[in-house]
Amino acid sequence: MKNVIFVVLTTWVMISCTNKNVDDARNEEAAKVIAQYRSLEGTYGGSGSRNSDGSPMGDIQLLLRADIDSRERPDGISNEIHASLAGTITHLDTTQAQISFSSGTYDEKSGAIVISVPVGDKKIKILGVISGDKKTISTAIEAEGVDPKFGVKAILKKNAPPITPKTTNQDTEAMIYSGKLAFQNSPTEYKIIMSISTPIVDARIKFYNLLVPTKEVEVTLNIDGDLSVSTPKGYLDTYFHTLNALFESTSNSGERFLNKLLCGGLPDKEVRCALTHPRLGKSTGVFTRVQ
Repeated sequence: MKNVIFVVLTTWVMISCTNKNVDDARNEEAAKVIAQYRSLEGTYGGSGSRNSDGSPMGDIQLLLRADIDSRERPDGISNEIHASLAGTITHLDTTQAQISFSSGTYDEKSGAIVISVPVGDKKIKILGVISGDKKTISTAIEAEGVDPKFGVKAILKKNAPPITPKTTNQDTEAMIYSGKLAFQNSPTEYKIIMSISTPIVDARIKFYNLLVPTKEVEVTLNIDGDLSVSTPKGYLDTYFHTLNALFESTSNSGERFLNKLLCGGLPDKEVRCALTHPRLGKSTGVFTRVQ
């Protein structure tokens, strides 16, 4: 009987020691991972440029912090430490767009940082590689599913000076053009003021719009000073520099027409536009930017 008790006690001690060794190893690994993530904490800043042509894209600021929590293991008996990256990324030019993120990952061996930010049914990807001294992050910011050439790249340095707006921080930006159009089937020449503005949108959508070639704009045509038609869904292509919009107009008899506007050359000082009316025909003209 004594031998049986001795064997049981010995087995229990061995299991306890094994469990302790496993727990110690887990704790050491957790402490190591926590230290790795916390070594990234800080603010990184620099100038952004378009992937396709290197054109300036304003300033980028990335704030990183380690997010540490304890989660239950699958066995339901013990917990494990989980580390991720959280923080904000800010784009600043003539306007500011800042978004928050969480659940970012970091790989110590490669220095790779991966952050995904949901924007409705879309996503912004922030991909970075940090230098060995943890002072510089080579960063690529892209819209998931969109050609990377429309994305933004930046070399972000730790403890860079705070970024500030280059002009007043406005929620909307507007371009105003003035010109004249005469339709094929009408002798009248119309003076037209065209306004193109970016609607006020959520910060995540504003940031997403930086990474795609086409964005929705509001277009208003003021015809001879007393008739104004507008559409909330014009499309401005910043890569091909074109504007497409559809306008609905009503005749004196109540008949409705769909008019199509197409402009090229935006945002240059002078752009060429064509406005097509189902009955009056097509009109073309040069518009000059006044704002």
